[in-house]
Amino acid sequence: MKSFKLFLVTALLAFGCSHEEVTSSKKETKLLSEVFYTYDPASSSSPDGFTALYKLVYQYDQGKLTGVDAYDFNPSSHAYEPSYPFEEYHYNNEGKLSQQIKFVGTSGLRWIYEYDYTSAQTKVTRYESSNGSSKNLSDWWTIERTPSLVSIKYYQGNNDLYAEVTAEMDAKGNVISLSENPSLPAGKIYYTYDSSPNPYKFPELSGDYLNTEKYQSANNVVEVTNDANTKSSRSITYNTNGYPVSIVTTTVKRVLTYQ
Repeated sequence: MKSFKLFLVTALLAFGCSHEEVTSSKKETKLLSEVFYTYDPASSSSPDGFTALYKLVYQYDQGKLTGVDAYDFNPSSHAYEPSYPFEEYHYNNEGKLSQQIKFVGTSGLRWIYEYDYTSAQTKVTRYESSNGSSKNLSDWWTIERTPSLVSIKYYQGNNDLYAEVTAEMDAKGNVISLSENPSLPAGKIYYTYDSSPNPYKFPELSGDYLNTEKYQSANNVVEVTNDANTKSSRSITYNTNGYPVSIVTTTVKRVLTYQ
């Protein structure tokens, strides 16, 4: 159930309301925590109708992100349960991302991503593991990047190519469009950004270009559209340094704090 809640909220965050533009400064800072809420007016005691789901706390070592811990909210006690690991990040001697681990709740299962930079293309191998050493359901992809384009090719089995993703970027490194072959049901996806710094842009994770928000883009997504003319947007509130402190959609709210 824990892992399902985390997945559901991540998926829903692509949709939402309106955007508040705030002039930002470029002061560097580190994301400390974020609390996730879901819109449930029947259960909420808050005037805005949102109820707490869980909290993520970010861990750093020498300025680099090394892990994220999760705390589930207990609606009966109105307190957070003890933490469990959510993600781990490891780096090679050159400081590049070498391994990422995504834990499946408290089940012991995890998805492990290993990064290989020995060729012109970055290769990422992903597999499921129950103890950190076993390998199941393995697949992999290659990442090739130019200043304006990221091309990702996904493989499985005997080097069987099963999908291709192309991301177009603007001069700031923001992913402005995403297309897939075979095509996505909604066709090409388009992203619009604010001018404020993105707290999820971790330079040390630049080996992973799969998440348009968390690792890649310099600014914050405020609107998503597609070829099917579906539009979703977010309402963002900023602190005095221009960083988001609240990101709200019609179904999900995030509240962020910083070091």
